[in-house]
Amino acid sequence: MTMTQKAMGTLVAITLGTAGIVAAQTTGTNVSVTTTTSTPSAGTAMTLANVEIENTTSTSVTTSQVPLTLTLGGNAAASSLSNCRLHNASGTALTNAVAPISGSNTFTLTSAVTTGANSTTALTLRCDVASGIPSGATFQFSSTAAPTAPSGTSLGVTLNATPRIAPGTPDALLALVIMQAGTNNAVQISSLPVSMTFANGVAASHLSDCRVRNVTSLANSLNTSVPTIASGTNTFSLASPLTIGSSSTVTLAVTCDIAANAPLGGTIGLSLTPSSIPATVSGSGVSVTPIVGQAVGGGTGPTSGTVTISNVTAPTVPGVPNTGSGNALSVAVLALSAVLVFGAFAILMRRKVI
Repeated sequence: MTMTQKAMGTLVAITLGTAGIVAAQTTGTNVSVTTTTSTPSAGTAMTLANVEIENTTSTSVTTSQVPLTLTLGGNAAASSLSNCRLHNASGTALTNAVAPISGSNTFTLTSAVTTGANSTTALTLRCDVASGIPSGATFQFSSTAAPTAPSGTSLGVTLNATPRIAPGTPDALLALVIMQAGTNNAVQISSLPVSMTFANGVAASHLSDCRVRNVTSLANSLNTSVPTIASGTNTFSLASPLTIGSSSTVTLAVTCDIAANAPLGGTIGLSLTPSSIPATVSGSGVSVTPIVGQAVGGGTGPTSGTVTISNVTAPTVPGVPNTGSGNALSVAVLALSAVLVFGAFAILMRRKVI
C-alpha cells in the first residue's frame, strides 16, 4: 500500500517561506516544490517551510506523523540544519528536535493533530541554520500526504491462547483473536499475521490445515490459501477484507490440525503484534494502526500465549450428536471450546472442515 493510498482524501502541501525557498502547491495528494538559488539566513528557529494539512473528507482526521523529504542543492549540507521542529499557528513546538538528513525524515507529533472536516491545519517547520552556508546552496523540503485516520477510529486487538489441546485433534482451536473497532468508523483488515514458536519436541510440521474463522460462522474459513506453518510469522491472507463495524467486536478463531504423533508436553507459542495487522478505514485507503485491546476484565489485554500438547477430553455438548463422520463441523462444540479459552480449559474441534 502506497503512502498516497493510505492517506486518500488528505493533502499535505508544502510552501517554503522566508528562508529563501519557495514552492508551488498542487492539488490531490502530490506536492510539487520549486527552490530558488537563494540560501537561508543563519539563525535560531528560522522558518524553512509552511506545512498545510488539508482534509477533504466529511469527517475529522488525526495526524500523528508528517514525513518530509529534504533535497539539497548546490553545495548545501544537511548538517547546516539542526533542531528542526514543526510548530502550530501559535508557535508551540509539536515535535521533538530532529536533525534532518538528505532524503526522508519523519516528524512524529508529541500529540496527534486533529483537522476538522473540509478544513486545513497550518504548521511551520523551523530549524537552526548554521553560518557559512555556501552561495547557491538550497534546501528543498517536500512531502506526500501524512498518514491520517478519522478521529475516533481505532482497532484494539487481543489474542487468547488455548491452554491445552490433544494430539490427533482435527481443527483444534489454538487461539481466539478479538478485534474491537472504535466509535467513529468501521475498519477493514486484509490479513492476520500470527507468530508461532515450538518447544519440547513439538514442531511446525505437527500442524497442518491452519485456518482463520469468524466465530459467528465457524464452518467457514476466511483464508482460502493455507499457509505452510513455520517458526516465526505466519500470515493468513483473507479471501476478502474483513470488516469490523464501528463500536463492534469481531472474534476470530485460529485453528489447525494437530498430528497424532505430536509429543505430550510439547508447547506452541502464539503471539501477534497489533500494529503489524494491515488495516484501513472501511471504504477508503486511509490507514489505521491497530493497538493492543482491552482485556475482558479491564486493563491491557494479552497478545500472546502458550498451548501445551496434553491428553484432554473434548467437552460434551448436550443435544449435539457425536457421529465422528464426514466433513461437517460441530459448531456447538467449537463454540463451547471458544468460551472455555477464557476459563483456562482444553479446546477441541470435533469435525473436519475443508
